[in-house]
Amino acid sequence: MPDPSTLRTSEAHVTVAQFIRDRPFVYVEGPSDRRAYRKFFAIREAQIEFIPTRGKNGLIDAMRKSETHWAVGIVDADFDRVSGATDAYPDNIVPTDCHDFEATVLRSPAVETLVDEHRIRVPGLGLHELEESAEWLRNTLLGLALPIGRLRWHSLRNNWSVGFNELPYRDLALLDVWKPNTDEIAGCMYRRLNPRIGVKPDDLLRLAVTRLDNEDPWQVCCGHDLTGFLAVYMTEMSEERKLHSRDDVEQELRSSYDSLHFRESELYCRLWKWSLTYGWPLLKVDASTCLHPANVICGRENGCSLQPGVAS
Repeated sequence: MPDPSTLRTSEAHVTVAQFIRDRPFVYVEGPSDRRAYRKFFAIREAQIEFIPTRGKNGLIDAMRKSETHWAVGIVDADFDRVSGATDAYPDNIVPTDCHDFEATVLRSPAVETLVDEHRIRVPGLGLHELEESAEWLRNTLLGLALPIGRLRWHSLRNNWSVGFNELPYRDLALLDVWKPNTDEIAGCMYRRLNPRIGVKPDDLLRLAVTRLDNEDPWQVCCGHDLTGFLAVYMTEMSEERKLHSRDDVEQELRSSYDSLHFRESELYCRLWKWSLTYGWPLLKVDASTCLHPANVICGRENGCSLQPGVAS
């Protein structure tokens, strides 16, 4: 058998087995994505090669150069739906429903498990009102993270190269009302900005509070910002009264996100359709039916019912 060829790009080295035709290849952006998604795939049964790469742009470029019927790539949408870049994705690239995997999980019922296990209190609701508490928490987190998401977007568009790592989320929230501290958010970003760019704190404040065109908070808000604020909220408002880190929160959310939640996602539906089209049984038996509501992708108003792995 010929050696697999390697597509090299500036951002990733993606091994593409152009001559292997007896198994599907699933590519993800990195090791953390592999850990997040691997449990939903029939790795052993279908002999799937599940491969982390070194970057999104390199992965998309590699998928453009590969053959659609044997390789599929999963990527974070990031701001691509905001910018319209998803329209140019190749058919074998599947984006997350929300900005990234973490945001997608937060929008799912997995949050209810977190609220229940940690007995997280929300204003005006009892601990037994899980769905209502989870929805209040989602909306609160979106409100906190949205100004940062807008500034991330403007930084990306204008090549400001702002460093968003290790943000002090506690300082960026008004803890008494759980609203964003927009003055501090603008100041924090300004201190991380190259002064040569000429952007002033007032400019950043205006951008942070101004709605984007076609703004969808779930596409604008970065999942790491959402979980950063969630860690602060859990530290303050759970009955445990213990310190929670963002990494711990994200790990718990990944564990709580099960096959039922996954099957309700658009990402699953697109994988399901790819699996059905090309005859690869990608997904585990307990995740073999698409439950995505009003499914415009598969054309089934009440969700999908066909089994993947059978060519139509």
